[in-house]
This record gives sequence, C-alpha cells and structure tokens, in this order.
Amino acid sequence: MTDTSIAEIAERQLQQNEFAYLLVNFSASSFNASHPDFSLCQLIDVFKNQDTTKISVDCLDNKDAFEQWVQNKLDTRNFLERNADRFDKIKSVVQGQSVYVECVTNNRWYLDNLHKDHFEVFNRQGEHLGEANLQGILDTTRKDSKKRFN
Repeated sequence: MTDTSIAEIAERQLQQNEFAYLLVNFSASSFNASHPDFSLCQLIDVFKNQDTTKISVDCLDNKDAFEQWVQNKLDTRNFLERNADRFDKIKSVVQGQSVYVECVTNNRWYLDNLHKDHFEVFNRQGEHLGEANLQGILDTTRKDSKKRFN
C-alpha cells in the first residue's frame, strides 16, 4: 500500500484478514516492537477509535527481513509441508487434502478444504481436538465432538 496511513492498513487487515499485509517502515523507527514470529521483522500496534482491540501490523525495514517475511508468511507450501521434521504425510486424504501425522503426538492434521484458513486436528482415536491456524497453533475451544477422523 502506498499513499495511505498506518490506520488504513490496520483497518484493511481487520476487515479482510484473509490477505497478508505488510508495512515497509523507515529504518530505526520508534514505531515498532519485536515480532514474535519473524526475528528480523517488527510489529506496529494500532488501536481503533479508543477501542481496546489491538491490530498488529507486520512491518520491516530491510531486504533480509522482507525475505524472511515472504518465506514464512507467503510460502505457498502449508505449515505441515514446511515442517517435515515434525509431520509425516500418510496415504489418507480428507476433503481432497493430504493427511499428516504429528510425529510426537500421533495427531492427524489436514487443511480444511472448505475454508482453507485452518487445519482440522484429531487424536489417534479419531476424536476432534480443535482447529489449528495456518501457523500451527491449536485452538481447543474449536473442538467439535460431532467431527470424527476414520
């Protein structure tokens, strides 16, 4: 985005979170904090109209940070494929998506083919454990006892 304010990118991120947004920042800017996922990148926290809801905008100021951000945020391979040391692909296919087994837990993971914005996660007994975001963070509050992995 060019010729717009930080508030504009924050609002777009809030309204259309299926897209990746990046702010190219001035080097040594004081308007940033360390990024929890990308060591070379920063975050700028924006609060909308006195609201307590924080919108964290990815930002960077150099080529190495840009390459790290693109590799991790825009990599067309999904989280499971990028973490081959943690997951093994098995022969099962669900909703047209390959199923992966987490080596340590034996949990089954696959990309939800309808929404394509999260993974469905099941334990070895086939019970639904919840949904994991595209970065692999499991949300057990999304557990659905009606879902089963056979």
